Amino acid sequence: MNRLKFISAILIIFFVNSSFSQDTIIKNSQKLKIDCLGNIYLIEKNNFSVISKGIKKEYQNNYLGNIFSADVSNPLRILIFHKEANQIVFLNNELSIIGEAINLDEIGLPDISVICSSQINGFWLYNNLNNRIEFFNQNLNKIHSSINLSQFIESSNDVQEIKMKDKKVYLKTKNTGILVFDMFGTYIKTLPIKSSTSFQILENAILYTKSNQVIVYDFQKLDSFIIYQSQTPIRYARINDNKLFVLENEKLSSLNITPQVK
Repeated sequence: MNRLKFISAILIIFFVNSSFSQDTIIKNSQKLKIDCLGNIYLIEKNNFSVISKGIKKEYQNNYLGNIFSADVSNPLRILIFHKEANQIVFLNNELSIIGEAINLDEIGLPDISVICSSQINGFWLYNNLNNRIEFFNQNLNKIHSSINLSQFIESSNDVQEIKMKDKKVYLKTKNTGILVFDMFGTYIKTLPIKSSTSFQILENAILYTKSNQVIVYDFQKLDSFIIYQSQTPIRYARINDNKLFVLENEKLSSLNITPQVK
């Protein structure tokens, strides 16, 4: 079965014949990312590492300080945001720097909340100075910009994450939900999703967590379905192929899933 295809046809989601396997310990001080290939990335202070096929690789930049976020949507061009230094770097799959670090101050961007890679090179970000999402190409020229979003966003602390997938940009906020834009930065709609951690964009749905639940929001049905529930808060969740990865406390587990339509 082609991965995630079942999401577009569901009425109710069930996961059956499930079993946990490959438990991995992730310290509470570490942030977790998993890419489309199943590689596991960890962020802790100024250290960024990947475990791929049993081999661990690391990136560390003492000069730029702690790592605020990482976008691993393209494993060949990973975006690292050193927020305190207001600089970004791109890494290849060996975690070696591609080109030079980009100083956002030097291109007139002194106050950035969140940033992500673009599918057409360059990057998207949320600019706190003008309350807009903006797209900069690989030559660091601003190409697209949204309207002023102050009607949706209370403060810079309200902005939590930005992602691009399938020619759409998604801006996650704490209090409003997830704002959706087209590839030119035109506002489309707001999804009533308030996730406690990161979210994943599926083919016709969004996977997100809320306290101790993993939930799928179906774009077509405009409804949410709980697909997994724990006794403890969930720090991270992601679907890769027919596996649901769930991080509870310090244990990352992979749950084998079999989708059924009812």
